[in-house]
Amino acid sequence: MSKINVKNIKCPLCEGADVVLQSKMDISFLCKLYGKTLGIDVSQYFDGIDRLTIVNCNGCDFRWFFPVITGTNSFYGQLREQDWYYIKEKQEFLFASQEAGPADDVLDVGCGEGNFSNYIKSKKYVGLELSPTAVLEAKARGINVISQTVEDYAERHPHSADVVCAFQVLEHVANPKSFLEASIRCLRSGGRLVISVPSADSFLSLAVNNILNCPPHHVSLWSDKALRSVERIYDLHIKSIHNDRLADEHIDGYLNTLVIRGLDAKRKGIRIVDNSFRLRVYCKIASMLMPLLKRGLSPVEMRPRGHSTTVVYTVA
Repeated sequence: MSKINVKNIKCPLCEGADVVLQSKMDISFLCKLYGKTLGIDVSQYFDGIDRLTIVNCNGCDFRWFFPVITGTNSFYGQLREQDWYYIKEKQEFLFASQEAGPADDVLDVGCGEGNFSNYIKSKKYVGLELSPTAVLEAKARGINVISQTVEDYAERHPHSADVVCAFQVLEHVANPKSFLEASIRCLRSGGRLVISVPSADSFLSLAVNNILNCPPHHVSLWSDKALRSVERIYDLHIKSIHNDRLADEHIDGYLNTLVIRGLDAKRKGIRIVDNSFRLRVYCKIASMLMPLLKRGLSPVEMRPRGHSTTVVYTVA
């Protein structure tokens, strides 16, 4: 792979040219991790590419993996076989449901099986989903889900929704600008855009070998500053922001990250994707400390910031 010239790169979100290269990751080990952890061969997505680089825009703080490599329906179909992939109950569902009243028309983009519809009693719910299996399962449950991109839906149904939601979707798309513009185009005047993403200001930004926060799964990283930049770029208004509490299913990952980064605080040599002997030693220490550290997180109110951030934007 040839050396990356930052002069040729523009931010996919704000289209600014003030970008810097951050950490790099080795593709061969990333592929091994996907195979070992999930049994999925992702090597086909990286043909001719030996490394990925995280690029940061100084203008809006948007971070993305370069080059942009996204998964196909086949990839997500394999992930869907994991019981935990489509979570039916999420903290962001409960928070976002406050924005969808009985008289509202709701558009749920990248809705999976349409689980958010269980949290609302709005007069109309439309889900958009590209997974054929998820669409069929949603329809079998009587949920109105269609196979269509938000860009295509916006062309056919502009200004048709009071609330547009996208839960854990934006970090997967190759063109966030197109996605956000289409989502906004679907809204009526005074409508609400609800975006929920994994938070780059949480423990996730420091987690090691967390392959689902890497391509071809996640292709971008969203900080609070980047989410606030969306308000400025698209002339929106932030109505509210919700940060999850650390959920039960993320406790082990959080504590593992806490110990590893604490042990490596001086050297700062552990990468996002890492295969070093030092990391294996740190992981062993973390596993021994885990039972003790978990006790301190038993009360929910004592838990730190969790996996996701949800922002409610309003349009004029």
